[in-house]
Amino acid sequence: MGKTRLDLDAELRKILADQYGDSKVYLYFQPPSGDRVKYPCIIYYRNSTEVNKADNKRYISYTRYTINWIGETPSGPIIDKLLDTFQFCTHDNSYVSNGLNHDVFTIYY
Repeated sequence: MGKTRLDLDAELRKILADQYGDSKVYLYFQPPSGDRVKYPCIIYYRNSTEVNKADNKRYISYTRYTINWIGETPSGPIIDKLLDTFQFCTHDNSYVSNGLNHDVFTIYY
């Protein structure tokens, strides 16, 4: 906990490289418009920051991210890999839109 977004980015890249090789999947933080996104990919956003206080001071903060796996086929092992790698990760939803499979996760990092 308390790591930066770039640390999260590096861990996600490592997961993708381990599962699919370096050039087969894409990772986006706040991606460009839809036509420029290549699939399969992970798109992630900073959702919010939760702050715990003690003695009227910030004691610890957690940044919440929404991670969306998008691909033409169901995600398969990526769900288990994300849940195993990140202690504070939940799989929230799966759906199909425009012929692409989506798996949505919430992670506190």
